Formats: sequence, C-alpha cells, structure tokens
Amino acid sequence: MNSPLVLLLRSRFMAVKAVHETLFNAKTAMHANKLVEPEPFRIPFGIAKLALVTGGSMYIGGMVAKHAALFLEENEIFVPDEEDDD
Repeated sequence: MNSPLVLLLRSRFMAVKAVHETLFNAKTAMHANKLVEPEPFRIPFGIAKLALVTGGSMYIGGMVAKHAALFLEENEIFVPDEEDDD
C-alpha cells in the first residue's frame, strides 16, 4: 500500500531524526561533563568598523554621482529643462 515516494520520505525522515538525536545526545553529554566550549570569535570594534566603511562608501558614492552629473551637464549630454523644476 505504501508508494515508493512515501517510503523514500519516511526513510529520509528517520535518517534526519537519527542524526538529530545523536547530536542532541552529544551536546547533553558535553554539558553533563561540564565541558565548556570556547568563546566565539569576535571582531574588535566591529560596529565602529561597520559605521566607518558604510559612511565612507556613501560619501564616495555621493561624490562620484555629483561629479558624474556635473560631467553630463558640462558636455550637454543631459541638461535639465527649466520647466522641470516644479
């Protein structure tokens, strides 16, 4: 009565369940023996570096856009119409 698909899915579910139980038992045994995992790797001044890189990138991008707009306007590639200022 069981189709091959049902049997395949059941076997995969049982395999995943067995792996999960093995990992769970290993973690429980580690905590029972009072072994402590090392502290995770941390980047010093991570938020400050993120803010510096983000702010610097936004500034450089703004300057590139400004100079590109000036270049386009000087070479009359794109000149905004006077009527477009609403």
